[in-house]
Amino acid sequence: MYEINSESLLLCPERGRWLNRDSVGIDGSGRNTYEPNRSFELRWSLMSMAEFAQLCDFYNAVAHTGTVDVVLPSKCADLWTGIHYTAKLDEPTTRGYWNYHHSGVRLRIRDIGA
Repeated sequence: MYEINSESLLLCPERGRWLNRDSVGIDGSGRNTYEPNRSFELRWSLMSMAEFAQLCDFYNAVAHTGTVDVVLPSKCADLWTGIHYTAKLDEPTTRGYWNYHHSGVRLRIRDIGA
C-alpha cells in the first residue's frame, strides 16, 4: 500500500495517519482557515537495521534537493485506495534500540498538496 518513489516499503507500518492541520486564522464568515498542505505520519514499534536504512535512503536522496512521490491512503475516500501525492520527507526518527532493532520509528511525510 505505501510507496515512496515507486518503491514499496520493506516493512508495512503498524500505523499510518493524517495529521490535523493547524488553524491559521478565522475568515470573514467566522470559519477556521487552515494551512493548504497536509502531513501524514507512519509508525513502527520495531524495525530491523535494513528496514530503517531504507527509510534513511529515501530521506538522504532528497533531503536537500526536492520532493518524493508517495502512495498513501486517500484522506476522504470511501474505499481503501492508494493515491499518488507529491511531498517532502522529514528525517526518520527512532526512540532507541532493542535487540538489534530500532524501536519507536516515525516517518513524517509533509507538504502534501491537496
